Amino acid sequence: MTSRLFLLLSYSLVLIAASNCRAQSASDQPIRTFLDLQYGNLTERLREDTFLVVGKLLSVEYTGNQEDPVANAFSKIEVHLRLEVERTLFGPAPQENPLVIQPVWYAPIQFQRQGTPGNPTRGDRLFFEARLTDAPKEGSAWKGGRIGLATEAEVTRLKRISEILATAEPSTAAASILNGCGDADGQFAAWCLRLLAESERLALHERCLIHDAISKHVPPGTFVEECRLLLQNTQSPCIAYEVADHILAAEAPSDEMEQFRHECHLRRISDVIAHPPQGAGYFSREPELRHLLMFSYPPMSPGRRIEAIDKLRELVGPHGPERLRWLGLCFASNLLDPSSEELRREVFRFYRDFIPQDEKLGFSYCAGLRRGMETDSEYSKHVCTEGMDILSSMLVGGNARIAQSACGDLGRYSEYCRRQNIGWPDLAYVVRDLRDVTPHLESRNDLSRKIERWGVEKQTTD
Repeated sequence: MTSRLFLLLSYSLVLIAASNCRAQSASDQPIRTFLDLQYGNLTERLREDTFLVVGKLLSVEYTGNQEDPVANAFSKIEVHLRLEVERTLFGPAPQENPLVIQPVWYAPIQFQRQGTPGNPTRGDRLFFEARLTDAPKEGSAWKGGRIGLATEAEVTRLKRISEILATAEPSTAAASILNGCGDADGQFAAWCLRLLAESERLALHERCLIHDAISKHVPPGTFVEECRLLLQNTQSPCIAYEVADHILAAEAPSDEMEQFRHECHLRRISDVIAHPPQGAGYFSREPELRHLLMFSYPPMSPGRRIEAIDKLRELVGPHGPERLRWLGLCFASNLLDPSSEELRREVFRFYRDFIPQDEKLGFSYCAGLRRGMETDSEYSKHVCTEGMDILSSMLVGGNARIAQSACGDLGRYSEYCRRQNIGWPDLAYVVRDLRDVTPHLESRNDLSRKIERWGVEKQTTD
């Protein structure tokens, strides 16, 4: 690696680690998955001419080429590799061993170690995935493909899947899939659940042999019962829980099913409150709660959403898990439906009751409130007075950091109203008046710049 590239990369990775607003200890950080079976369709990958191997990195050479002038955790870096293949997990085994790969691109986030993005290092155990069309001609190297760190847990998982797909007896394969739906490995359980659901809805040209095995040996509708069992168990792996909820919402929609899912979700949130996640468990429960607030609840009836808001009060209250309060404050507004006056009232009452005193929560809180205000104004075509009252109180009272969070989202909401011609320019004059009464210098200066950009002072003078 050139010295310049090394310095840029190292400096950028330090900045990334230092700037994470919710940074946790290194031991808490989740391990990045190479093949995400929660959303990725592995069977579709198998229909394409791809192969996946795991092996030991013999050598790595940095070419000096990178995607961005200043590297970050997600920008791609070009390398040449030699990989000694340990096992072919899927697809036909490549004829060469070791594999010479020139070039392949990677992002440092794919080589996260102890919570910090990194780089491939000689001796690493890697996954390499490529299309057969990328196969080298005689005497040349593989080009392209994808690499990533191979953890023992993921290698074991993919071996299990590979062995099921290679099972000669269809009934045995189907039984393995059925048993896997309740597996402690959430990624594996998610894959099994998806296969069960796919086996009943995929067209013939989309199916793999495993789908046919399931169709012949598993009764129709079994996937619904398996998903229900997963949702009822508060100890189900978070990833499997999310997948089961997705499947039930899409494949078995009904008012009875919505009520069932709602009751399971309330129990799930209660469990998080009663047993706050520790260490890496936080990184499982956070995306699960995001899923509930961003996917599950928005389509539900107003009454169920109001009950969910009541449960969020427990989550963000003084007895809720401290590390997850920000999430309830940020995403409660996703439950808003302005056409329901009762629901609308409850959402803004929630935000009025939980104005943060902790400046670390100010950013998440204000972002959630502002999105709710925009949703409300999009429906009513009027300025959201409830939200404006809350932001005003934060600007006039509150500490300087809380006021700065309110100032930022007041500006974003005002820009939204200006673009949509909602309550404009009257709203600009309200912002000007708030600028004049806020005691916080930084917020006053920020609002002055916005007002100048809108031309409010000039119009008043004229």
